[in-house]
Amino acid sequence: MKLRQGLIVMALSVPAVLAAGTARAASDCIAIEGSRPTDWCTGQLAALRVDVRNDCSAPRRVGFTFALDHEPIRAKTAGIVPAGSTLPKEVLLTLPAGVSAGLHTLTVTVRDASGNVTSTETDVTIESCAGA
Repeated sequence: MKLRQGLIVMALSVPAVLAAGTARAASDCIAIEGSRPTDWCTGQLAALRVDVRNDCSAPRRVGFTFALDHEPIRAKTAGIVPAGSTLPKEVLLTLPAGVSAGLHTLTVTVRDASGNVTSTETDVTIESCAGA
């Protein structure tokens, strides 16, 4: 989500704007907050911001994975979300080689150390941009 260096920022940080809304884990205390991403260009890198809210009474260690059209994107990150707060996380994503222009589905999945999993999907438009 490339071989050419370029940067596009996508924020997943405004609650209740994703088509599926705010996603929650089985524990019902970890949530991904997000907004619809901006369009991306083929052959470029994308900076992705993901905010994870922890409404649990204790800190949670979380890991993030990403997929485009259900194909994993080679970018993983982790962090600790303090109790009662939000962890903003920025990740540099590389689009899979050969990704076509058009509408695609981006999936962000968050797992905590207790085994709880939450994910959210949103549509992203990938364009053949000039100079890409």
